[in-house]
Amino acid sequence: MNVEHVGAMWGFLGAIVGAAASITATLLSLSHSRRLETERDQRSRAQRDQDAQHQTLLQIQDEILKLSNLSSNTLVRDTIEYDISRRWRWKPTAELQRLDQLDIDRTESLRKSAVLIERILDDSLRAKISKYKSILVRMNNADSIEAAAVLSARMAEELESLMGELGERIRSSSLVSP
Repeated sequence: MNVEHVGAMWGFLGAIVGAAASITATLLSLSHSRRLETERDQRSRAQRDQDAQHQTLLQIQDEILKLSNLSSNTLVRDTIEYDISRRWRWKPTAELQRLDQLDIDRTESLRKSAVLIERILDDSLRAKISKYKSILVRMNNADSIEAAAVLSARMAEELESLMGELGERIRSSSLVSP
């Protein structure tokens, strides 16, 4: 082999080694870029999920307050009717078939809150809100004015506790970022 061939061979080997190094560097760079993109997508997805949960908590808090007010207004209405008729939840058949706006609004709020409850990720919070709703329903369907009064007092206690917990969860979910 002469000097020219040796030089050409070294040049060719250098080109191969350079190409291999370039390909390796490109593959490493692509791999790193993909990993960074995947991590960025995961953070973005986690942030969207956290934002959705935060909005759900805000919405359920508003809906629980609305439902509580509607249920209290229903109890007041029924108590006034009791004072007049001396019969608890007694209505002529024609009136039983006719719902007033308060009943319609309360039913709509019960349905909306049921949907919002299912969006809550925390099982214990979901159970606590469902338990509270159960108290409201039992209060509005109580067999006597006395039973309704007991459930009304319990509703007030539970509402304060529930709103405190929801407020704490809302504040903590707005402070945390993934």
